[in-house]
Amino acid sequence: MDWLSFLSPIQLIEKAAKWFSRPRIQVNFEYKLDPVSENNFCHLRRDQTTGRLCWFFRMGIENKGSTVVKDCDVRIEKIEKIIEGKYKEMKNFSPIMLHWANTESDESRDLYKDTPEFIDVVHTMEEENNFYIFAKRKHIGVGSNIVWPTGQYRLYLKVLGDNIKPHGIIVFINFNGHWDRLEMGLEK
Repeated sequence: MDWLSFLSPIQLIEKAAKWFSRPRIQVNFEYKLDPVSENNFCHLRRDQTTGRLCWFFRMGIENKGSTVVKDCDVRIEKIEKIIEGKYKEMKNFSPIMLHWANTESDESRDLYKDTPEFIDVVHTMEEENNFYIFAKRKHIGVGSNIVWPTGQYRLYLKVLGDNIKPHGIIVFINFNGHWDRLEMGLEK
């Protein structure tokens, strides 16, 4: 396409319409550890395998554009931990895809306009002093570290899809070893 084609009113209108209707990712999280009045992001549940109580932390991923995001996933690219007062990248970690909430499947999701989907990020478990990354099953046991001890962390995430530019997110986690006191939030 040469530069003169941009002067065509029809092509200009088509390009503008495509730009205005493009997918636009919005990520939501609200921290609330309250077993009596939970929100969509922090849930207290019993683990089906162990019977122990767990806090599950998840983010809302929403498409604010008019075009569907095809085959969306959220990937942890890297993890940093505060060591001696500074964030240092953890070398014992390989990038992994996070698990979509409320499903037994590892399949990618299509994100429709104004229809939030939730992605599981981490969970803690009663009587445990680690937290666990909620990775897709296909990543568990293949060299990706999903169990993390106490500390302050940054998780660098990307929302990916077939028809979007990767959308970066930084999640902070402060974990003191008490299963019912993990703090999580989004860095601005």
